[in-house]
Amino acid sequence: MNKYLYTIVLVIVVALAAGAFWGCQREQAELCAMCSKEIPARTGARLVSTADETYYTCCAHCALLLASRAGDEGTSFRLMKTKGYETGDVIDLPEAFFVYGSDVVPCCVPSVLAFASRERAEEFARREGGEALDWGGARATLALEAGDQCEMCSKSLDIEAAKPTALLLASGGDRVACCPHCAFMLEKMLADRTDERVEEMWTTGEDGKLFRVGDETRFVADSDAPICCTPMVVPCASEEAASAFISEHGGRMLDMDETRALMHEHAGEGRHSGRPSSG
Repeated sequence: MNKYLYTIVLVIVVALAAGAFWGCQREQAELCAMCSKEIPARTGARLVSTADETYYTCCAHCALLLASRAGDEGTSFRLMKTKGYETGDVIDLPEAFFVYGSDVVPCCVPSVLAFASRERAEEFARREGGEALDWGGARATLALEAGDQCEMCSKSLDIEAAKPTALLLASGGDRVACCPHCAFMLEKMLADRTDERVEEMWTTGEDGKLFRVGDETRFVADSDAPICCTPMVVPCASEEAASAFISEHGGRMLDMDETRALMHEHAGEGRHSGRPSSG
């Protein structure tokens, strides 16, 4: 019985805490800071800047866009909270997992719903469609969805040979490029000309899926694949995938450091006329 009562008390305390946290939202902000929609109790988000300015959004979709825009403008957040879509638990946005583009659209399009764990997000995606993503993946997906041209060479992100790539900045902002070639060039130009630091890079594989660039990523140079920018490097999620690509298209395999060095050398020789966008 004691255990049962303890459970009831714990549930009540959590509910009261969540109510207090979100109750001020209804008093202070009726409309989303990004899209001006009314803020649903089930999907709303609260962001507090390092200057103690509070912003409310109608859903995780707008919270992600607000964080990106604020980062580009030099504003950072010390607190970002939302609710788990199915449970109502208050969760930290950077620690959350998201289902992007499901058939369930309670607010903005594309739908972005937050969950406390990867398992819950993946289970929901299996039932309702969409893709389960972590914070970085959701940021990168929305950045590429919102972008229309490369911020290095101004080519369209939709050209046939493009491998759209997103740079997620430590400031919270982002930059988009048509391919890893331009992404690495942009990374160097940002480092040389600004204080911006690239925190994560996400690029598009041969299967059309977005993945995080890391130590396991391989790039293929000098292949016969359609060219976006020169020298073209094709991103592959693993060494196995790169080997399979080379067997069909030729070329040579590079790891991330080798690719970065090649592109930075190319940028240092002044063989690219692109400029990083100011935002």
